[in-house]
Amino acid sequence: IWDMGGGVSRRLSLHSGLFHQLRVFFMPTLLGGGRAVVALGQQHYLSLKDGARHPGGIVELNYQIKD
Repeated sequence: IWDMGGGVSRRLSLHSGLFHQLRVFFMPTLLGGGRAVVALGQQHYLSLKDGARHPGGIVELNYQIKD
């Protein structure tokens, strides 16, 4: 599932068991504010599967959701 919604839709999808993997991209920019990636809710444990570096300092991390 490619989720382009906000933190609340991601939280609902995660809580419903629709996600088995989480792919996170970190951009080398610090923001003073913004929207949460995932809204507050139940804690889920992740296991790092792999990662990659991309041009411009972008880092990709791929996690397996353990719950």
